[in-house]
Amino acid sequence: MKIVEKNKDSYLSAGDLALPTMYAAVSLLFFVSGLYWFLMLCTTKDPVFKIHYLMGALMVVKSVSVFFHAVS
Repeated sequence: MKIVEKNKDSYLSAGDLALPTMYAAVSLLFFVSGLYWFLMLCTTKDPVFKIHYLMGALMVVKSVSVFFHAVS
């Protein structure tokens, strides 16, 4: 008996095949959430603290980070 185990067109194991798609979806979700956050900050009439802009920047940086996980 001879058994050959290999994945077609991928180096990922069977359990990890969905990870790039999931990372891309989460990256898009973070990016859209960050854009919505900045939109809310720009349109509000209440005073906005600088920490709120920092949290928006964190959302954008996190989306880029997760996107690079999807690419790798």
